[in-house]
Amino acid sequence: MSLINCVIISQINNLTELMSDKKSYQTKQNMWYKDNLEAKGTKMVLAIMDKIQKAKQDKRSGQ
Repeated sequence: MSLINCVIISQINNLTELMSDKKSYQTKQNMWYKDNLEAKGTKMVLAIMDKIQKAKQDKRSGQ
């Protein structure tokens, strides 16, 4: 399995954990936590995209 696949799988697992946390907190009507969680999720997606881009660049440069 390539490095990119490993990174994507680990990040998806992290996002899945966040989403299950979000559901349990939504039932408690905790809006601050929900908004904070969405911001974290957005940051994680951006981090995944950044890691994929870096891995592609490393692959092209032969590192």
